[in-house]
Amino acid sequence: LLALIFALNTSMAFAAVDVRDASPVLESYGIGIYAEGNSSMDITFEVWGTKTMDRLGAYSLFIEEEILPDTWVLFDMLYFDFDDERYFTEDSVYHIGHYYFNGLPGNRYRATLTAYAELDGVSDTGEVSSPARVCY
Repeated sequence: LLALIFALNTSMAFAAVDVRDASPVLESYGIGIYAEGNSSMDITFEVWGTKTMDRLGAYSLFIEEEILPDTWVLFDMLYFDFDDERYFTEDSVYHIGHYYFNGLPGNRYRATLTAYAELDGVSDTGEVSSPARVCY
């Protein structure tokens, strides 16, 4: 069921990376950004481990805003604490999380996830960027 949800989210403007052959701990990760109205934006991210992980989730999010066509500037930079259950899970194969922020209606935003997974002292990270979305 979780694989189906991941596949459906990937087809709906969700950028995903499959690293199962390249990493001993990260299987895949993805990110999407969605306008919810009233200036609210939702960043949704998913991280899959290769098996039940000691810890996995979002190490960081970088949010960018387009100020001119194809000119992006840093809007916000977030680093998360391993103890924050909104952004990390322990003893699980999968983590999904959300980060909400207010944007400027009419402007486009995109986000870059640094995914993190750790098992038995071995850790790995990977980055993926979302497609851009217009705030309304």
